[in-house]
Amino acid sequence: MLDISKWLKQFLYEPEIKELINSYDFPEVYYKAAQFFQYKECVSALTKLFMKNGVNPLDYMNVIPAYYFFRDTTISSFTVPDNIIEIHTAAFEGCTQLQEVVISDNVQYIGLNAFLGCSNLQHVTLGKSFKEAGNFVFRGCNNLITVYINQSFDEFTKNFSSHGKDFHSIVQYLLIQNDDCQFVFEE
Repeated sequence: MLDISKWLKQFLYEPEIKELINSYDFPEVYYKAAQFFQYKECVSALTKLFMKNGVNPLDYMNVIPAYYFFRDTTISSFTVPDNIIEIHTAAFEGCTQLQEVVISDNVQYIGLNAFLGCSNLQHVTLGKSFKEAGNFVFRGCNNLITVYINQSFDEFTKNFSSHGKDFHSIVQYLLIQNDDCQFVFEE
């Protein structure tokens, strides 16, 4: 059985980590956490601990780190803050209660498997700056109904040129598996 509290205590009592937290250097805290922890659950437990104590690390970062919300079943909707420009690998993996995500206009990149296994995700809004993604961003999101894209169809396919200009290829790349999913583009 994984004892997450033991891992967290050991991590948080490291003098270097205490100093980083006191200076609100959360990008470095999460970078060190990714190196320190052997289990994804510990990264999301760290997030919950900060939030419980009234500190939102995202206020001090420009990315959502890998596994930040890993298997968090308390989130039903989420709006990515305007200061975020990237969502890293599996940041929302296993958030099975997540139904809606609004990705701000400043987000340019969404990482591999960012929403893996978000089985109740139904609506996604992609912002104006979105232009690059890792493979399988929406893998296992079989209930996806609508993807709103705050770009014209031409802008979207042009911005996504590193993956080919064919829209069908982009959809396959993102692994949107629901054939009934509708894509709504800005005019």
